Amino acid sequence: MRKLGRKAWAVAANVSEAASVEAAAEQILKEAGHVDILVNNAGITKDGLVMRMSEADWDAVLDITSRGHSSLPRHSAARS
Repeated sequence: MRKLGRKAWAVAANVSEAASVEAAAEQILKEAGHVDILVNNAGITKDGLVMRMSEADWDAVLDITSRGHSSLPRHSAARS
């Protein structure tokens, strides 16, 4: 990428926590100025059938898998 004159950032964030996502978005935008391409890859699974999962495990799966994919783009777009 650098040979092509491009830049890339790898930033870790807990996508189930809004403050972590906001901090990551602020860091990226501070360093990059704007976001052209965002690769957002987050998801978890808990072993077992849904009907046997604890409420806490089910909440964790939903927080990360369902909500996590939209939080960073939303926070990044709001600041760029």
